[in-house]
Amino acid sequence: MKYTKTIALIITLLCFLQGQGLALAQDNPNQYNYLYLTIRNGLCDNSIRAIHKDHNSFMWFGTSNGLDRYDGYELKHYSTAPRQPYLFIESNYINDIDEDDNNYLWVASEAGIMSIGNTPARTIMCFTLPFRPCLSMISIISG
Repeated sequence: MKYTKTIALIITLLCFLQGQGLALAQDNPNQYNYLYLTIRNGLCDNSIRAIHKDHNSFMWFGTSNGLDRYDGYELKHYSTAPRQPYLFIESNYINDIDEDDNNYLWVASEAGIMSIGNTPARTIMCFTLPFRPCLSMISIISG
């Protein structure tokens, strides 16, 4: 009986101390590093449909208005009507983004699946459903 009260007191004390530590961590907003990205910062759309962090720590955002790559400083916008031809993609409506074991990025869109190469001279290749040919295969000059 004496040991049961002692154990109960120790467990209660540990739970109280753990709860205090969690409260302190949550009360410190400077503990986490975050940034809001919106169309004001250059994001192509505020409605994000897919997010992926690749092996180089680039953040990729798929929207209904294109694909954005964020390097921590600036956004690079891939779309059907890009300012530079090496940023061309088959469809602006992005459904999903994933990466394979060889670090190729796979982007699912309404036009099909696009593969983005993992080298500095990235290559975008598009694979579509039958009777829907890809418009092009483009070699990206700047990573």
